Formats: sequence, structure tokens, C-alpha cells
Amino acid sequence: MGCERTPLAVALALALLLGLAHGDVVQFIFGDSLSDVGNNNYLTKSLARAALPWYGIDFGSGMPNGRFCNGRTVADIIGDKMGLPRPPAFLDPSVDETVIAKSGLNYASGGGGILNETSSLFGSIISSD
Repeated sequence: MGCERTPLAVALALALLLGLAHGDVVQFIFGDSLSDVGNNNYLTKSLARAALPWYGIDFGSGMPNGRFCNGRTVADIIGDKMGLPRPPAFLDPSVDETVIAKSGLNYASGGGGILNETSSLFGSIISSD
């Protein structure tokens, strides 16, 4: 089983090294509430929002920031350890091409899953369709 994953690991390592050698490295994050940095807060029909006071209490200004945790997400922690900028939420209206080129983008949406039915309880989320 380990041999089956070796080509993937080698390909990912080469991609990372080539990216580091040829300019800025940024993150493009896909996921659910474990990685969401506020996309759902821009969806007016979503019930899955991280806008309550305890979301963000240990992060930045201590105000709700769209993360479904009290501080940094796993993607934030990994990016910080690698020295990468934190990518903004995909639905943030202030995001433009310059921001994407310098920081990447976060497409994660709380309540998301592989199947569209996964989010049926939450109203609307970012869909991959």
C-alpha cells in the first residue's frame, strides 16, 4: 500500500519545489468548516455561519471572523508554519486578481461535503457543481 502512494508523494514534493523555485507560493484551499475562513458569511441563505461571538475569540481582534473555531484553522496553521500568506475567502468582495496572485484563495464552505445532499440541512453552501 505504501508503494501505491509513493508516486503521489513524489509528484507533490516536486510541485512544491518547482513552485518555490519559480516565484510566489500560495494556497488554494478546498474543504468544509475545518478550513472555512468566512465564505458562508457571504451566503445570505446559509444557516451554517460562523458569526457568533465565540468564533474568533482567540484570533486577531477577538471578533467573529467566519472561522468555525475560536482561532486559526488547520490551513492557517500549516500555511503559517510554511511562511505562506493566509488566503482570503473566495466570496469576499474585496478580492481581486492581485490579491489572488499574492495570497491564493480559500474555497472552503462550512457544511460542505462530497455529495450535494450533505449540505441540505444548512440552506446554501458553495457547490462544486
